[in-house]
Amino acid sequence: MDINQKLQRFGQSLEDASYKEYRQIQKKVDEEIKLSIEQEIKEYEEKKQVNYEKNVQRIEKDYNKKVFNYEINCKKQIIDEERKMKEKIKLLSGAQLKYIAFASMLIDHVNKTFFIYFNSKALIVMSELFDILGRIAFPIFISLLVEGYFKTRNRWRYLGTLLVFGIISEVPFDMCTSNVFFEPNWNNIMFTLALVLAMIWIIDALKKKMQTLPKFLWYLVSFIIVAVTCLIAMNLSLDYDSHAVLIGYFLYLFHDRPIIAIPFNFASMYKEPWALLGFGLMLTYNGKRGKQNKLVNYLFYPVHLLILGILRMCLGI
Repeated sequence: MDINQKLQRFGQSLEDASYKEYRQIQKKVDEEIKLSIEQEIKEYEEKKQVNYEKNVQRIEKDYNKKVFNYEINCKKQIIDEERKMKEKIKLLSGAQLKYIAFASMLIDHVNKTFFIYFNSKALIVMSELFDILGRIAFPIFISLLVEGYFKTRNRWRYLGTLLVFGIISEVPFDMCTSNVFFEPNWNNIMFTLALVLAMIWIIDALKKKMQTLPKFLWYLVSFIIVAVTCLIAMNLSLDYDSHAVLIGYFLYLFHDRPIIAIPFNFASMYKEPWALLGFGLMLTYNGKRGKQNKLVNYLFYPVHLLILGILRMCLGI
């Protein structure tokens, strides 16, 4: 083999080696490019997914926010409507309600003193009507008592006044209801209201002292106090006895939501269904005291009882 052939073969071998190396380099480059493209695609897909999730979260957040705002607005509208409705029916002041109660009480006492003893059909019908109207008084009086507890500036004087006029009213009350000067087995409503006032005063004072304790303990203690007060009212033969105690407690408990107290109050004196008229009238209370005459407020009770009692004893009914 001459030198030319050797050179030619060497050149061919060199070309073959260069081609193989080129192919390997090209393959490696292709693989790197492929991996790079795949990585970019993967990153793109990940970013796309992240952006998608972010968009979904943003949309959900915006949607939830709109729903929340809509619900809040609806609730505000409902509350505003309820407030407007309440304002529409809250027409009567404390004084006006008290005078309605006075009229109801007078009708009831006139009925119990005279009309129930007559057998005339017309008077029997009138007596039944008067009995219905007479059930309005007590719910108003005890509701105003609880209201007075929260608003009076001197609770001791309030309690003392009830007790004093209870003593003053006892003989007229016995004359009117029993046709005697003294009946120990039936005592007037002033003593009942005084007992209820003392009870809610004690319960309210314990509520403030037991603020750091679990709330159920205060409820438990208050139930015990109510039970004891009911026994006292029954043993003292107070007018409306345990019914008044329970109603006073529920009115105190639901002072800010009087409508919730109504079913509890009705259950407390279910034998007097027409008392609902009185509790219903209290929903019209506008929170204002109104023009009142304290002397009339306290003297009306013993004076009208005294007049009816004298008439009854004179007529021998």
